Amino acid sequence: MKPEEALRLDYYKEGNREEFQKLLREVKPFAKIPADREVPLELLEKLIWKYECKYSLMLNYICPVYLPNEKRMYSVTVRNTDTKELYPTVYASSVYEAFCKAALFYYNEITLKGAVGLKDWSRKYET
Repeated sequence: MKPEEALRLDYYKEGNREEFQKLLREVKPFAKIPADREVPLELLEKLIWKYECKYSLMLNYICPVYLPNEKRMYSVTVRNTDTKELYPTVYASSVYEAFCKAALFYYNEITLKGAVGLKDWSRKYET
């Protein structure tokens, strides 16, 4: 499975958790984490922060989505800070799943696709 395919999956459905964790082990900082343990949320946050400091990507927002009689959901939007492009929204049913998907998205765009350049810290960024 490719990281971009995982973004459409529910982390908590049978078999998906193992696939997500396997994909996360492809990311260099997570390679040495034993296979029987989940990548800790703190390490996912740290990786995303390091990517955002170096590359032109940032989490635009993580927002709860309330649907009556449905499970809890979060929407995650990522923005390219140079082009201001918004990438397609990703949905997750927990904050942990949201950070797993964000980390895999960053890894896919930066490392596998090479589609994102370095952040230009000399420019002024509008909010």
